[in-house]
Amino acid sequence: DMLLDEFIEQWQREGGDSTTPRLYLKDWHFQRSFPHEPLYTPAALFQDDWLNRFWDWREDVDDDYRFVYMGGDGSWTPLHVDVFQSYSWSANICGRKRWTLFPPSEKKHLIDGHGELIPDIRCVDPRRFPTFHQAAAIVFIQEPGETFFVPTGWYHQVENIGHTISINHNWLNAVNLWALYACLQTDLEQVRHALRDCTDMDDFEGHCQVILRASSAWNYEDFAQML
Repeated sequence: DMLLDEFIEQWQREGGDSTTPRLYLKDWHFQRSFPHEPLYTPAALFQDDWLNRFWDWREDVDDDYRFVYMGGDGSWTPLHVDVFQSYSWSANICGRKRWTLFPPSEKKHLIDGHGELIPDIRCVDPRRFPTFHQAAAIVFIQEPGETFFVPTGWYHQVENIGHTISINHNWLNAVNLWALYACLQTDLEQVRHALRDCTDMDDFEGHCQVILRASSAWNYEDFAQML
């Protein structure tokens, strides 16, 4: 753990040595830390946000999916797909980002035989990911002041160019609700499979829902409440 002023002090001292690990402040719940301050307003296209509205309404958790990211040149986020198959948007306050994106159809080229994603597309083991070279990627540079929208299910890896600060939200609404439900269904099937030797226990499905919430942050009851 590190205090914010310690992070900023060390961030300012970072030099040009490419072998030195870069600090990266990720997933800072900035808006949640100042809930009554009008710090910023999302663009109109992104304001129909059921996910964060629901998390703000809930009293059983103190969480949200609104983040600030701060990092120096070369700090980066590994290849991933966004939580809950949600949409996301990223607004650059300063600095630039190099985005590499793959549509959902390219998943077969991005996973190994165990279903694990490539950790870093800049250094790929061809024995473990033999068809990665066939993956169709979109690469572009996001400039300061620009906001980028990531559709549901798109894989992306992001590298900062220079000192970079961005605001990022995960969000969903009626348009991509189907993707969240499909994600919950898949996660529930994995829970059922893991407990397949216990199907004769009392309230088996209830136990599965408890584990689903613990592993996936919510379950069918939470989904219904959001609706």
